[in-house]
Amino acid sequence: MQEFYVNVTRKIPNPLSLEQARSIFSQYEVWQVETIDVPLVSFASKIQERNQLSFWDSLIIATAIQGDVKILYSEDLNAGQIIEGLEVVNPILQHWYILFIIFSQCWDKKSRGELHQVFSNK
Repeated sequence: MQEFYVNVTRKIPNPLSLEQARSIFSQYEVWQVETIDVPLVSFASKIQERNQLSFWDSLIIATAIQGDVKILYSEDLNAGQIIEGLEVVNPILQHWYILFIIFSQCWDKKSRGELHQVFSNK
């Protein structure tokens, strides 16, 4: 949350006012927030050691597990990997895979002269 606040108020081409950022930020109060404490840092260290990951990635994983998350969306970790029971999904790769399937279906229909039906639903 801190990263979001700093980025939208300082690092984007047209920074938001502090009031605008607070307004957006306050909408996240409905999200479940996990607290980083000594036991969580210790758990992250064990994940780091067992899985040969960076401490920061391990802390993200430990926090997700503490929050009872089943799928972690990350473009930094290996897609498809299961770490401590947590499945890693790369949303970018998943998106490209879906586009590939759509393109493949369109190409197949184009070769049969049916491409107009894909987009017109007729």
